[in-house]
This record gives sequence, structure tokens and C-alpha cells, in this order.
Amino acid sequence: MKLIVYKKDIEYFLNNFLDIATYDKQGNKHYFVFQDYIRAGNWTLMHYVTKAKWTIHGKGSAYCDDNEVELKGQELIRFLYKNRKYINNELRTKKDVIKS
Repeated sequence: MKLIVYKKDIEYFLNNFLDIATYDKQGNKHYFVFQDYIRAGNWTLMHYVTKAKWTIHGKGSAYCDDNEVELKGQELIRFLYKNRKYINNELRTKKDVIKS
């Protein structure tokens, strides 16, 4: 998996999401968890393959978002780019990371 350095790297990340994500059979979705530094918790990025939908959900010891929030297009790209440091930290814990 390639680290997110530039916005163009986000397309690679999304296209290869299934290679790094964990599958939730019950929820019928793939998910990837990374640090939510601002709120001292974690973000979960989810992809519903059958619905072709991306959502996020935040949870920490002092908070839990009420619902998943769907992100589309540029909104998804902005969120991932803003959080690339924490996504990359998680990617580094996985095997076969390609540095840009």
C-alpha cells in the first residue's frame, strides 16, 4: 500500500482499500480504523461495496458519534487528506507499504 503524500495518492488508497481494510460480514462492509488526534479517539472509515458508499464514524473514551456520516466526492478526499498523517501511521503498521 502506498502512503498518502499528495491528493492524487488518495485515489490509489481508495482503489486499493479492500487490500488493507478488515471485512465486517454482519455489516457487509470493509473498514479501516485510524487515530482521531483532535478528539483523542479513533475514526473508522467504512466502505459498503453493495451500496458503493463511504462513511466515517468517530469513537473515543469521552465521545461516540451518534451515527455514521456519509462522505462523497471532494468531501471524502478532503477528509482523507486532512487525516493523512494518522492514516499513514496506521498503514505503516501493515506490510508492504510503498513510500511515494
